[in-house]
Amino acid sequence: MVEQALVWRPISILLLVSHASLLVSSGCGSVQTDIRSTAADHGSSRPPPTPPLATNETYPAGCSVSERSALLRFRAGLGDPTGRLSSWQPGVDCCRWRGVACSKLTGAVVGVDLRNPNGRWKLSGRDVDPSLLRLKSLTHLDLSGNAFHGAAIPAFLGSFKELRYLDLSHAGFAGAVPPQLGNLTRLRYLDLSSDLPGVLRVDSLGWVSGLSSLKRLSMDGVDLSAAGSDWVRLLHERLPSLVELHLRFCNLRTLAVPPADHFPNFTSLEAIDLSRNHISSAIPTSSMGSSPLPSLEHLDLSLNRNLTADVSTLLGLGGWQSIKTLRFSYNNLHGEIPASFGNLTSLVELDLSRNYIGGGVPASIGKLCKLTGLHLSWNNLTGELPELLLLEPQKQQQYCNSASPLPRLVRLSLNDNSLQGELPAWLFEHTSLRALGVSSNRFTGVLTESPLSKLGNLSSLRLDRNKLTLHISSDWIPPFQLSQLGLGSCGLGPKFPSWIRTQRELSWLDISNNGIADEVPPWFWGLSSERVVYLNISFNSIRGRVPSSWRPSPRVGCLDMSSNLLQGHLPSLDLLALAPVLCILDLSRNAFHGRIWPDVGEIMPRMKYLSLAGNYLTGEIPPTIGRMRGLQVLDLSKNNLSGGVPTALHDCSSLIFLSLGRNNLSGAIPASFGRLYSLRVLLLNDNMLSGEIPPSIRGCSALEALDVGGNALHGNIPTWIGSDLRALRILRLRSNRLSGEVPVQATNLRFLQVLDVAENNLTGSIPEKLGSLGSMRYAAKLYSPHINGGAYFRLSLTVYMKGLSLQFDIKTDFLVTSIDLSGNMLSGELPRSLTNLSGLVSLDLSSNLLTGTIPDRIGDMRQLQSLDLSGNYFSGGIPPCMAYLSFLGFLNLSSNNFSGEVPAGGQLDTFSDASFLGNPHLHRALFQSSYPRDDVGTVYINKSVETRTDDSFSMGLGFGFAFGLLAPFTIMLIKTNWGAVYFQFVDHIVEKLSKHIKCMLWFYARFGAAQPLGA
Repeated sequence: MVEQALVWRPISILLLVSHASLLVSSGCGSVQTDIRSTAADHGSSRPPPTPPLATNETYPAGCSVSERSALLRFRAGLGDPTGRLSSWQPGVDCCRWRGVACSKLTGAVVGVDLRNPNGRWKLSGRDVDPSLLRLKSLTHLDLSGNAFHGAAIPAFLGSFKELRYLDLSHAGFAGAVPPQLGNLTRLRYLDLSSDLPGVLRVDSLGWVSGLSSLKRLSMDGVDLSAAGSDWVRLLHERLPSLVELHLRFCNLRTLAVPPADHFPNFTSLEAIDLSRNHISSAIPTSSMGSSPLPSLEHLDLSLNRNLTADVSTLLGLGGWQSIKTLRFSYNNLHGEIPASFGNLTSLVELDLSRNYIGGGVPASIGKLCKLTGLHLSWNNLTGELPELLLLEPQKQQQYCNSASPLPRLVRLSLNDNSLQGELPAWLFEHTSLRALGVSSNRFTGVLTESPLSKLGNLSSLRLDRNKLTLHISSDWIPPFQLSQLGLGSCGLGPKFPSWIRTQRELSWLDISNNGIADEVPPWFWGLSSERVVYLNISFNSIRGRVPSSWRPSPRVGCLDMSSNLLQGHLPSLDLLALAPVLCILDLSRNAFHGRIWPDVGEIMPRMKYLSLAGNYLTGEIPPTIGRMRGLQVLDLSKNNLSGGVPTALHDCSSLIFLSLGRNNLSGAIPASFGRLYSLRVLLLNDNMLSGEIPPSIRGCSALEALDVGGNALHGNIPTWIGSDLRALRILRLRSNRLSGEVPVQATNLRFLQVLDVAENNLTGSIPEKLGSLGSMRYAAKLYSPHINGGAYFRLSLTVYMKGLSLQFDIKTDFLVTSIDLSGNMLSGELPRSLTNLSGLVSLDLSSNLLTGTIPDRIGDMRQLQSLDLSGNYFSGGIPPCMAYLSFLGFLNLSSNNFSGEVPAGGQLDTFSDASFLGNPHLHRALFQSSYPRDDVGTVYINKSVETRTDDSFSMGLGFGFAFGLLAPFTIMLIKTNWGAVYFQFVDHIVEKLSKHIKCMLWFYARFGAAQPLGA
């Protein structure tokens, strides 16, 4: 018998799934933002697929009656809706049947190839008939891509002694892989991969010890969690001839690799795919550093999340002589890309995205002449891209036989780093470039159509969220047709960029935050109705109405038109029904009016993110929203909605964020909300809700923000808030009718950053343990309110501090820590433990019945920016250490019983008399000169100095005020969201203080003495 030649399929390099910037992990997979390459883009190490068997040829002898009857019996157990097996007829030689191959010498059946070639010609069955055992000469069996509906892989397959090729992949098999497959001692190709991870499992890998001839092993999606921690050693010892290993999505936990001197059996290994597992160990760079894998060409360890390594060591290994593809995305790699990385001259694709890699992009990358794909997105890269990669033209010619660096580059993805400077000219010299992504960096400069016109093959361009400016004429006709275009924050306005109309292949478009103050041209609605799956025109000043003739693309998954000037009724629900996969819809902060669609939940059941906030919507919230079982974000705040809060919302069991604040809702908070176990943010503020806070809310143990302020709620503050809602960061109950005491259990909230129970009817004393709130004892940490897949929800919070009502948009971070107990009837003394809250930014205890003195250690509250103790019965002197609160920008001690002299110097000199009025026994020393002495500049930072000279007033005012306001500027440069609010406050205070300063200087010049600050 002639031995069948082994036919290899292409290496199965993983095609990574793209993630949308505003998508959750399920339901919107069609929307893409990142670019990934496939093996086809850079050339596979294998030839293209060829038919594995020669069929329908002339044979000297037909197949035997026994084999024909066996195949017919096997055929009888299969469903064949497309007639693929119509040639399998009793009166026809089975060697002429489709999918059957016979030996040219004996006529015996040697191969059955019933693989589903295109996904549409599936055969179906409940099992594999054992009659196939009559095919004694069978060497090749392929049932891949069919539907066996959970049938077990038959153990009798282990009886085919001659079998060399077995492919049961993606065929619907389930259960345990039979160990009898280990009897196939001649097997060279085995593929048991499954579409549904975990449906197939391996209880023990011991059976592979019999497969000593195996060259390719693929078990993607097969659960190998029971294989133990020594699975690498077992495969290494038992499969010495292995060339390809594919164990993607196998629930592997460790990567325990033998020492390098025990590695010789893997010298033939060319491809390894261990992606999408749960490996939490370090990449064994020490075992891989002595060339134990000299033939390795493709390595994929992506999406393991907790796989760690120093990238400088990993890429500096000497064992990568033949490597073509390295994929380490979505892991915990750290360190910097080494200069020796340029020695990997065989490299075709490198994917290090979604790690923690720092440093810059080394100039030596210019040596990688074969590189077609470079993916470094979502890291911590800094610095500038090297201009011409610092290679002289002569050296570039020497390396790549080309005058330009990286002559084969097809895909470059640098999104979401901290790279800066201008985009180098060499980027626009690559005529073969198809995808360029540099979004969310700090690149600067002006781009015109001239460099972009050189990229004629471009299909994806991401320049959004930088400091770039595009100067492109409206009549420009680009030489490319893009499928992805990201130009957010590129200064395209004020006119609508009409050249975009030339891009007829667009599926992903972002022109947000561009200062566009124009009406949407009619052609744009036509463009967005064709094939667009992601559309973002938010944060502009776009005017007009959504035309009734508009038909959204049936493939659209994300539609964001928020923060514009659009008006009229909401787009017709009949139109939105034409987009069955729509799962993100944001029409917030416009001027839409009318009612929310009554059948919204029935028409759009797949919705994940729905925001209609900040419009002029009226009527009631339709209960059909409860039909959106996968809804994660619902924001209907800042409208004119009335009626009650629908109890049907509890059916949205996936809700993470629910905001109904600033409406006219009435009635009680539904007790059924306690079943929203995934809820992290609940905002019902500023309505007309009544009743008590329902005890069932304690079931929302994942809550991080609870705001029911500005309603008519009564009863006590529940004690279970401190015991059952331990994840709370924001608790806002202000402006209700709550009574009783501040529960001591609230001090158990170790993550709490904002506590606001002001303007209620609370009595009793301030709990002594309030000083143990953990998150307020240190400088505030980032609070990132995001849903799965990285989509941020917009959380707006009003904090009363510095005498103002400040609105914070907590989209990416939240650095404010605040306690507001004002406007109650609290009594007793100020707890000394409050001074332990050294990270507290704002403290407001005004308008209560508090007595006693200000604690001497208040100077330890170094982050304090706003302090309001007015309208109480505090007495004693003002502690001198308050002068060293260098961040303090607002102080109100008025209407108390303070006495003595206001300490001079430092930060206290920046405040006018208004901060101390209403204290009849409190005085303030005025200065004899408005000009400072040259030697007083250091007075206010020397704590040992207890006295101040009168002529220090001007220096104290200048230095103290400037230091107090300018010291946070370093933070502002990094945290721009908070900075914008802070600068607004600074402008307000500067204007007010300048008036007070003029008055005080005039007063001193006129009277020249200390004056009382009483009534």
